[in-house]
Amino acid sequence: MLVSEVRDVLKKYQEEDLRLLLVEMYKAMPKKLKEDKEIDMLLQDVHGYMSARKAPKAQERQIDLESLKFRIDQFVEYAYNQYYYAPLDPLEQSKLHCLIWPSPGSWQVV
Repeated sequence: MLVSEVRDVLKKYQEEDLRLLLVEMYKAMPKKLKEDKEIDMLLQDVHGYMSARKAPKAQERQIDLESLKFRIDQFVEYAYNQYYYAPLDPLEQSKLHCLIWPSPGSWQVV
């Protein structure tokens, strides 16, 4: 049903019926959907929820050039050392709990 059709259907209900309808729809909603769409916040503060949805997205985070340079240099060094030449051998399931990785790209099995 389209939103305009839903609005037309809701016009014919009285306030008490709308409350009952809303509660039944809430109960029918999966918990994950309620959490993902922040339905509880919507119920507690409709106008705050709508203004938060319409607010501009957070600005993209600034790129730290020193960190980027370090990661590029590390990638070039790893490529030079042929760490990317071939994929690593698959690990056995029993060894997965022993993995440590001090930094990206330098995994070690203990």
